[in-house]
Amino acid sequence: MWSPGFTGFGGGIAAFGKALVQVLLLKARPITLCGRDDVGGSLLGQPLHGAGRWSLPLRKLAYAWLLLRLAGAQRPELVICTHLNYGPVALVARILFGIPYAVVGHGVEVDPGMSVLRRMALRRASAVWVVSRWTRDRARALGVHPDRIEILGNTVDPGRFHPGTTSDSLRSGLAVPAGARVVLTVARLDPAEGYKGCDAVLRALPRLNAAMGAVHYVIAGRGEDEVRLRELARQLKIEDRVHFAGFVDGSDLPGYYATADVYAMPSLGEGFGIVFLEAMASGTPVLGGNLDGTLDALDDGRLGALVDPRDDDAVASGLQSLLEGRGEDFWFEPLRLREACLDRHGPAAFQERIDQALARAGVH
Repeated sequence: MWSPGFTGFGGGIAAFGKALVQVLLLKARPITLCGRDDVGGSLLGQPLHGAGRWSLPLRKLAYAWLLLRLAGAQRPELVICTHLNYGPVALVARILFGIPYAVVGHGVEVDPGMSVLRRMALRRASAVWVVSRWTRDRARALGVHPDRIEILGNTVDPGRFHPGTTSDSLRSGLAVPAGARVVLTVARLDPAEGYKGCDAVLRALPRLNAAMGAVHYVIAGRGEDEVRLRELARQLKIEDRVHFAGFVDGSDLPGYYATADVYAMPSLGEGFGIVFLEAMASGTPVLGGNLDGTLDALDDGRLGALVDPRDDDAVASGLQSLLEGRGEDFWFEPLRLREACLDRHGPAAFQERIDQALARAGVH
């Protein structure tokens, strides 16, 4: 399995890779793990190789050589690329050694603007595993045959995320006053990922405060786009109601979900959104956009509120409804929401989908 990294924080792609490893280990099959940003050793009893000792400019080349060398030496039954970036190397390994490979498509990287080599690797993959129907449609548009596409979705660790109690110390550290309602977004604040919908939530905040009193917005994540978002909050005269938490370690995330009244990410280009699952497993009602892979995460609106992310009024109305407890009854009953989320996206459901995908790829 080839991944950006299996250790450290890597966002949704890394989380998918780790969940996939857990499922494959249940099959009692040997796995060689290769993480570009890892330094080697072992993980969960499996050998782990990496190129993390190299500086970034050389790391990509060192990693590509590592992957080809290991593929030639081991001749695995299947190579799984958890990111499209490694598809071209897998294609070379297939040409040289006849090794079949699967490529995982997550979202915006499955794009018409990708390089010719990446597009060729995607089209010639033995299997293309995607996390949502939205990503499936993007792969089809690039010429991938529908019979080779499998929708796997994402999953969540129920041991990490579960309903908890509001953390007064966390609220105090963020300067959120007692009694205020909290809307939360967890996202990288990268200018290239401005589609996450933080802007729409910020624009909704004045209306929410006028209608409901104190509503505060916590944004957990870091990146260069924070400067622009802070300026937007200043222009909207809500900077005292917006709290930038910066990078939040994975061990601290459950406390943020438990403290939030609503999790919101009305995105325009989300491949799936593992954060929705984390919030729901924590018993927090969620709001997302209805134009992308969020549809799969929220099961077409059964698990949470869906709104048009381009419509500021719709975003504000959706948030107000959730903050007022209007929606499906179980959305506001933490244990029932968690149960519904795990029934659709939990480890057992994820394992079943992986088993089917491996069988279709010829791995039993």
